[in-house]
Amino acid sequence: MELTKEQGDILARFTCQRLSGEEENRALIDEFRVDREGTDLEDYLHNRAWEEDRRRENAVYLIKYREEAPAAEEAAMYFSIKCGGLFRVLDEERLENKVRKRDGLEELRAKLYERMGPERARRTLETVKASLGGERFLQNAAMSEQLLTLLREDRSSDGNEQLNRVADTYPALELVHFCANGGFRKKWRELGMIRSLGEVMFWQFIVPHMARIREYVGCRYAYLFAADTSPDGRLVTYYEQALQFRKSEELGATKPSYDFCCDFMYQDLEDIEARREAFFHHFNPRTEEDILA
Repeated sequence: MELTKEQGDILARFTCQRLSGEEENRALIDEFRVDREGTDLEDYLHNRAWEEDRRRENAVYLIKYREEAPAAEEAAMYFSIKCGGLFRVLDEERLENKVRKRDGLEELRAKLYERMGPERARRTLETVKASLGGERFLQNAAMSEQLLTLLREDRSSDGNEQLNRVADTYPALELVHFCANGGFRKKWRELGMIRSLGEVMFWQFIVPHMARIREYVGCRYAYLFAADTSPDGRLVTYYEQALQFRKSEELGATKPSYDFCCDFMYQDLEDIEARREAFFHHFNPRTEEDILA
């Protein structure tokens, strides 16, 4: 079922703005408390977020709630977005293995022609080649050899050891921080919204920000590092089900030391606006089984 008018009116009381956009936000973040252990989200907000946002090193946003004017605003959540990038690993060993198989086929050709004669050797080679993938195998081997040559030439011409040579790169946005104010959770429950605060704010505010950024710069993916300290992987499951991120071994990211032991997750932004529309279209589950735990 779609978002009701009453729920829409509640969401209209929330606003989202850059943290350093109003001086009054300093007082709001002083009262911000994080109820998740094992993270530095609260310390970052209190001690570094304002200056990093002011210097535009990180785009930090504060989501605020106001019951009705002239009631005071409350901090509900904060999040931050940075430019980033993902990549597909260049598997040098895999490329070399393809070339070795191709070279092995050539060596086998010479031996078979010597032992069997042209006709039998040709039939045997065709069978072996078909088992490896036929002409596509030979084409892939040739491309692998060419890529290995370029890789070695680049290493020789550019000795910068800090370079990470990869197969492909993809522009992306990193959701660096994503945190609810523990002191606001009671208010959220009192509002009677059937879904979690983080889930609703993600689709209400964060997704539109990402969509707007894509109007100015190329950007294919969004990603994050989930600091999941729960024994059952609860946070990762939440990000998968509520925010539609997923884990992957196909793409890679540069992982800083403060994200060690966190889970890399990403999602494609191509249809993000359509998925946002679907989220609010199906906001209210029809049965209890549909409610996200």
